[in-house]
Order: sequence, then structure tokens, then C-alpha cells
Amino acid sequence: MSAIGNYHTTHEQVAREANEAHPQLSIKKPGGDLQDLERKAILEALQRAHGHKSRAAALLGLTRFQLYARLKRLHIDVSPD
Repeated sequence: MSAIGNYHTTHEQVAREANEAHPQLSIKKPGGDLQDLERKAILEALQRAHGHKSRAAALLGLTRFQLYARLKRLHIDVSPD
């Protein structure tokens, strides 16, 4: 739920109203595209760091602990084969 003005509305309602007002923006369901972008950035950093998580975190401007939290949230498995 989001508070807009004096009433509460859902994220879907906000997105629908924004799309109607500004169709060029094409706002989608919250989290979808941003999570995909974040997942791609993390996977690319891990590849560039040859799987070394501390180096990948540094490339992303994160601490190792922040990277681990994001790996868990995004369900990215980086365990050795």
C-alpha cells in the first residue's frame, strides 16, 4: 500500500494511473525489472571476479555481507559445483 494524498492505494493502482497519465513510462509491477537488473549486475560482477565474492562485492560497491544478503534475496546460488 502507498499513501497518496489523503487515501491509501495499492502499487498496482499507482502503476495503472501512472501508465494512463504517462504511457511512455510504462510502469510495471514493482520489483520486476529492477530485480532483473540487479540479478544481471551481480552475476556479471561474479563472472568478472571469477566467483570471488569479496571482489564481486567491491566491483558492485557493496560489502561482502550486503552481497550475500542480495544473493539470498534474489535466490542466486553460487555454491561450488
